[in-house]
Amino acid sequence: MPLVLAAQAPGQPEIFASVQGEGPSAGMPVAFIRLSRCNLACQWCDTAYTWHFDGDERAHRDETTFDRKINQVILQADVAAERIERLGQDRLVITGGEPLMQAGALAELLELLPDMSVEIETNGTTAAPPRLDVRIDQYNVSPKLAHSGNAADLALVPERLDAYATDPRAFFKFVIAEPGDIDELLALRDRYRFKPGSM
Repeated sequence: MPLVLAAQAPGQPEIFASVQGEGPSAGMPVAFIRLSRCNLACQWCDTAYTWHFDGDERAHRDETTFDRKINQVILQADVAAERIERLGQDRLVITGGEPLMQAGALAELLELLPDMSVEIETNGTTAAPPRLDVRIDQYNVSPKLAHSGNAADLALVPERLDAYATDPRAFFKFVIAEPGDIDELLALRDRYRFKPGSM
């Protein structure tokens, strides 16, 4: 099953080794794979080339759109797995875009990488089906606050936040733009009872 990957240069999928910069595994050497497409449209998104393609009228701060043919690459799961293995890392971070939009292809990919620890960075609006969920060691969940420009009914899905709040593999990250955003964050923390240490 093919994966749709992000690319900043034509034909160059984003599969690379680096250091994780956030969450409980911050500072660890990891392999990254960045997938294309997102179900949300954050106006401040720093990877808009993964979703804000020509013809997409969703808002973004600089109004730039990207050429889908340049900024997407299709790879079969076995080819992606081989490239990831060549990086020589023990931990894989799957980011996007919203990776869980490609859950079936991701499950196939991770079945080819059984010895890797896996993190998924998600906006928290979707669920991993069992075939994928069983292969995930850590969820880095980043619910989008009002300043993202997304409607709350799209960005903050109660049943999904309930599920992540009770999943011991889930850790939460919030983008704060101004002090008032903290009140919104604290209200979410209290409503969903995010466990101590998960934020």
